[in-house]
Amino acid sequence: TVQSTPQSPPLQTAGMAAIEARECETEGCSNEAKLQCPTCIKLGIQGSYFCSQECFKGSWATHKQLHKKAKDDNQDEAKNCVENDTNTDPWPGYRYTGKLRPHYPLTPMRTVPSDIQRPDYADHPL
Repeated sequence: TVQSTPQSPPLQTAGMAAIEARECETEGCSNEAKLQCPTCIKLGIQGSYFCSQECFKGSWATHKQLHKKAKDDNQDEAKNCVENDTNTDPWPGYRYTGKLRPHYPLTPMRTVPSDIQRPDYADHPL
């Protein structure tokens, strides 16, 4: 039986500040591309330009594999935020825009010398 593929999302017009001409990424098409895949934009995939909705739909079966790979890579990155069974990222599902990441715990817990009196709230969380 033939399985139907999910319908491809509508393309978005590429930014107006485009300096270089882009070529359609559909195999066998060399037209100028002015449309970009919206899912690729959300996932941060560079490129993915097409000349028309028809070209996009025609290459959707192979193109959507890029989305799956990008999602898998993002999940692998979240796994990298664990050191010695300690989660070092307080927001593992958050999609960061740059290379800077938080790292917790910031410092190891320090002990207070016994000659310093503990405050009354030190033993009670509320």
